[in-house]
Amino acid sequence: MAKPLWSEIASNSSPISFGGSARAVTPHDSTNLDPIAKAVNVTSVAGGDTLTIVTTDDSVVAYTGVTVGFSPPYHVKRVNSTGTTATVYTVD
Repeated sequence: MAKPLWSEIASNSSPISFGGSARAVTPHDSTNLDPIAKAVNVTSVAGGDTLTIVTTDDSVVAYTGVTVGFSPPYHVKRVNSTGTTATVYTVD
């Protein structure tokens, strides 16, 4: 499994600190994010307002009615394409 980027960088970086970078997410039902995201953030709901994530312990969490700025309270291993219509960016 990929390691979280934030676990390997600056000594003042931690799982609860703000991220240092971001990137667009292409949802996929089997390809995990590499590195694991500290969080994901919804940036658009023009295509729909659903989001399905997989946490680092392989729990699948589905959200409906998400709005721009929504960020699930989990470290995110994958954003599934099935069940996701919102546009999402990572927080690394």
